[in-house]
Amino acid sequence: MKLHSVPFLQIFLEILLHRTSLLVQEIHDGLDFSVDDDGEYSFGIFSVKFSNDGRELVAGSNDNSIYVYDLCENKLTLRISAHSVL
Repeated sequence: MKLHSVPFLQIFLEILLHRTSLLVQEIHDGLDFSVDDDGEYSFGIFSVKFSNDGRELVAGSNDNSIYVYDLCENKLTLRISAHSVL
């Protein structure tokens, strides 16, 4: 899989390749970080790191969890519950 085949990264590649003009348009669906037992609970993501091959991202959130998202499959693959705040 080439990096430019990940749709939402395409915007950044366009910026790098064509700095004189930029056409911004929505080219992807939102990533769904919900877990089956989430219900209506919502949360904020404070940090995101892409894997070296661009196939996954890891996100830290305010629910004290770390999420691993498979970009190729477009699905959440792992939720790690972190420690509680003292």
